[in-house]
Amino acid sequence: MLATQGTIEPRETAPTAATIGARRLASQGLTPPACADPAALVRWLGAVQAQDFLGSLWALGSRLPGTTEADIERAIADRAILRTWPMRGTVHFVAAEDARWMTGLLAARVVARNGSIYRNAGLDDAAFAHGRELLTRALANGQPLTRTAIYATLEEAGFATARMRGSHLIGRLAQEGTICFGPRGETADLRPPRRLGTAATHARPRRGGRRADPGLLP
Repeated sequence: MLATQGTIEPRETAPTAATIGARRLASQGLTPPACADPAALVRWLGAVQAQDFLGSLWALGSRLPGTTEADIERAIADRAILRTWPMRGTVHFVAAEDARWMTGLLAARVVARNGSIYRNAGLDDAAFAHGRELLTRALANGQPLTRTAIYATLEEAGFATARMRGSHLIGRLAQEGTICFGPRGETADLRPPRRLGTAATHARPRRGGRRADPGLLP
């Protein structure tokens, strides 16, 4: 590149492997720590893979020195962060205020791709509407329910959960922004959709062992 006085500016020194590694660690919030709490960290990263629940706790804890497993699980219980299906058909942690716009933007493609799976399970729009109504009614009191309790409620109302129908229903409603995982327990809780209708939930993103079952967005 020519400078204003006709001299050639020196090229920028190519980054070394060590420099690239250091930059990557910093961009991932590992060195130095970028955030002080689980919600701020998940918000900074946008989303954190959480298909493996215990592994996801480690992923957050390794970026939050001094944070315990209990601290992260408290953030989940307080609904500061949510575990749900915002993209790619897999479970991620997202900040609570980002959950609805993410599912609305990203999950439709996964739902469309699953069309043949739903048809093979005998799930059409009417079946999903029926299941959605049953789950909304069951969770109207704001109390979480286990997957076993949800399946029992569906069966009692005539919605068969065999052939993965119950699981597909839960996944579909999560991708619609209705449900998410609850806190860890013998099984995870299904949670009622109470707080995602506020304007804050539509904000744009900001930079900054046992497997649990899916649950409902708060």
